Amino acid sequence: MNSENFFQHVKASLEKEVKRFECIGSRYNMSYCILLIYHESQDDVSHLVLSNIRCADSFMKIDEHHYAVVFFSNREDSYSILSNKLMYSIESESKGKTSIGAACSNFEDNVVLAAVQNLLEAKSLDYNIIID
Repeated sequence: MNSENFFQHVKASLEKEVKRFECIGSRYNMSYCILLIYHESQDDVSHLVLSNIRCADSFMKIDEHHYAVVFFSNREDSYSILSNKLMYSIESESKGKTSIGAACSNFEDNVVLAAVQNLLEAKSLDYNIIID
């Protein structure tokens, strides 16, 4: 799947949740973040992601290798804290390359596009990495 098709696929998968977070965020002046996670092995790491997020956060399994978390950012480094927790948890429990692309509404106008670009950059590297 080329990068444009991948972007459209992710955008369609996240559309409902992003609109919900944008609406609530604008009403209460809160920013939100998206973490896109790629895990190359056949292991389903959903349980690892779910065990590390808060109850108000939104989790989606996009396909067999891609996952997303949408959450409100209560601190400027919230995405960094959560992405590091997720990377550690996945690396500890499952083999295979893991890439995470992060983007937040307080830094980006198009959060989904920024998260996809960051994930694609992370996937292009030969090691586990988080790009924001």
